[in-house]
Amino acid sequence: MHGGWRIGRLFGIPIAVHYSWLFIFGLVVWSLGSEYLPMHQHGATGAAAWAWAVVAALLFFASVLAHELAHSLVSRANGVPVEGITLFALGGVSELRRDAARPGVELVVAIVGPLASLVLAGLFALAWVALPPWTAPAPAVGSYLALGNAALGLFNLIPGFPLDGGRALRALAWARTGDVRRATRLAVRSGRAAAGALVVIGAWLTFGPADANGLWLILVGWFLWNAALQEGLRSSIEAALQGRTVATFVSARILLLDEALTVAEAVDRIAAAPPQPLYPVLGEGRLLGALRPQDVARLPAERWRATSVNWLARRAGAVPTLPLEADAMAALARLEELRTDALPVADGEGRLVGTFERGTVARWLESHALLGA
Repeated sequence: MHGGWRIGRLFGIPIAVHYSWLFIFGLVVWSLGSEYLPMHQHGATGAAAWAWAVVAALLFFASVLAHELAHSLVSRANGVPVEGITLFALGGVSELRRDAARPGVELVVAIVGPLASLVLAGLFALAWVALPPWTAPAPAVGSYLALGNAALGLFNLIPGFPLDGGRALRALAWARTGDVRRATRLAVRSGRAAAGALVVIGAWLTFGPADANGLWLILVGWFLWNAALQEGLRSSIEAALQGRTVATFVSARILLLDEALTVAEAVDRIAAAPPQPLYPVLGEGRLLGALRPQDVARLPAERWRATSVNWLARRAGAVPTLPLEADAMAALARLEELRTDALPVADGEGRLVGTFERGTVARWLESHALLGA
């Protein structure tokens, strides 16, 4: 998830906070300090109450992080690479580089998060009951965290994508049918049904008993609906690309730019050729860099005749290459990471053989779907 900032690492996994998290964190603190703590703990007012509200909010989001860490650590232990964890407005997400290769692994990865939340709910419930009255308002904080973690764990068990329950449903259907795509479609449909139900219940609460909390259910339902579609699409793409490498998608018939060309000469050649997202720059047969159309557009036209392609490519920065044998899905993730539509591809001896382009993969996937594969 783009946007936000990294706050550190846990067990070697990068932890990031999305900008939207600030809004929900402030809302949770406000709810705790103005309503929950005064209501559940007599005398919990003033600066002390607000300080406890901040502590409780931080502990709740630490609980969300623990939920996601459980997913990530079990995924990594089963050979599924983890890019990082991001906390955002509606919770958290573990960014896995790919789905599990076996239904049993996916089932374990899916249920471990809710189990972690339910275990935390039990621990905070014990603190709620065991803390003596003179520690107030700590018992009220314990009750909030117990109920919050229980809600988090149970909500995530709803059997629909992209929730953990949806992934568990897909794993069970996958194990039974042996068809991951069919299982994915089932989980996506279930996720959309759950999202639709949340929107209907939220609308009824909002316009029926006049409960503004219904708006949150509508928001969550809308988010789940879109996330289910996106997760379903991503999983379908991954299933279609499984076992395929960059070599399948190399665009070899591309325009190459010699380092000795001026930008003006390069523009003439680019204009006469089919459009490309990336134009490799070569010097004595070696890849020196690459230019994108936006790199050229940023240079004032009056400087084109006096500027070499090599200079502009070096100014644009180094361009990483992809090996032919790289996994296609991992290569797409690399494009996403670099926020680019194409990268050069090199063979085992480091020679340029073409480019790997997002558009080429998209056209292949479209043809793949049309042919009923």
